[in-house]
Amino acid sequence: MDKLLKLNVTNKNEKFNEFLKSGILNMKDEKAYPVLAGGAMRSFINKTEDPNDFDLFIVGDSPELKAKILAFCDTNYENIFRCPQELMYTYKTPFGKLQLICPKIYTSIEDLLDSFDITAGRSAYDGTVLCTFKSFIKSVKKKVLSFHKISFPLATMNRMYKYKSYGYSIYEASEQFLREVNGGFFPEDNLFVHYID
Repeated sequence: MDKLLKLNVTNKNEKFNEFLKSGILNMKDEKAYPVLAGGAMRSFINKTEDPNDFDLFIVGDSPELKAKILAFCDTNYENIFRCPQELMYTYKTPFGKLQLICPKIYTSIEDLLDSFDITAGRSAYDGTVLCTFKSFIKSVKKKVLSFHKISFPLATMNRMYKYKSYGYSIYEASEQFLREVNGGFFPEDNLFVHYID
């Protein structure tokens, strides 16, 4: 079992630090707080990799916090996409693409990271602590794609090819993907799958 690691780390990447200066990760209330998770976390491990996408999630249940973050983003950045089902909001910013992703209520960091399909995305940062797994570090350092779990095959397949363009080996992941898809049952009506990139 991959144990959750909580690391006090800093990121010297210029784009990442521009995101931090926005102050979004400081927007918390008593019921919830924002975290940055996913691909941008690779810049903690691979110092030469510039993050292009900043995926923001809310841990906890606070419609007020979501509204506050959206109001801040609407005021300061160009909104380029609003999912009609209110599952994702995308902004063009000086530091890259910022997405507020909210398909469900995440009860904890562990709950959020359990929803990620690939190990190279299973990491979250709250502004102070990096929560991650050894499998994330290994995957990013070796540039080998592997899976945590597959819930939405189409989104996972798209992500596999995106990571291949980043120079990741996807051979073992492709075999695992075919085995799991052939033997699994997957939902057909989840609208969120159409908005995941």
